[in-house]
Amino acid sequence: MNATAIKTPSQFVQDVLKALEDARGWKYPVRPIVCDNKQTAMELAAGMDFYYGGHEMIQSSDAAGKETWIVGSRGYYHYVGA
Repeated sequence: MNATAIKTPSQFVQDVLKALEDARGWKYPVRPIVCDNKQTAMELAAGMDFYYGGHEMIQSSDAAGKETWIVGSRGYYHYVGA
């Protein structure tokens, strides 16, 4: 799923991204979040693409060996080259 696949991110994604946004605004880097569900990570990544122009995702494992996804964005300024 990516920004081209969605018209508007879900309310859940909007709320999470608002909580993660930099205090200076939406054009700055977004704090990474650890997801234990791939679908949620993909939805957040698509929302970051939609609002900020891109995302970074790392697939990893937690201390117990459970698969996790870390999703963040370098922010709008980064992706537009400002």
